[in-house]
Amino acid sequence: GEEIIVAIFVAESRVHREPSGHGFDHDRVHARGGDALVVDSTLRGGVGVALQNDLSGSAVPGRLTLNNSRGEGTNGAAIQVEQLTAGAPVTAEVTVGAGTELIGSNGVMLNVHKAGANITLNVLGNRDLLSGSIVVSEGKVGLNMLDSSITGDLQASAGATLDTVMQNSTLSGDVLLDTTSQASLTLVQNSQWVGNAS
Repeated sequence: GEEIIVAIFVAESRVHREPSGHGFDHDRVHARGGDALVVDSTLRGGVGVALQNDLSGSAVPGRLTLNNSRGEGTNGAAIQVEQLTAGAPVTAEVTVGAGTELIGSNGVMLNVHKAGANITLNVLGNRDLLSGSIVVSEGKVGLNMLDSSITGDLQASAGATLDTVMQNSTLSGDVLLDTTSQASLTLVQNSQWVGNAS
């Protein structure tokens, strides 16, 4: 069928999904393909935002931008990747702007645990508000920080990839790698990393 890409704009709102009670976990906000811009809003659920592939299995990239907003996982990560169907993996670009908080009840800001997932996380102009780990157990994450700070660990499990580029930014936390994970950390323009690698 015809591919439909939806643009969503959320402003000055609160989005809180409740569990359906029918055996399916709907306690989250879904981002599935298309573009979503969230401004001055709160997204709260079991996980704050679930990045998912299209139900048809097509490789529609998703783009999510959060400005001056709060993404909160009350029973998990603030942002989590989920694979709904076989076929095309989840591909998404998430931009976290100034004034945005990402809070996971398990201390995880971003959880990527699906093979083939390819997530770009851009953190732009966000100082002192982001606290939590980025965990990549499968798939690939590209973290780009500009004029920002994150307090939390970067963790990549066996076979996962985590590449980080920091410009005028600060990372306070450890880099935890498996012997077969791939990772890079590039610091430019007065960037600083405070932590250990293991």
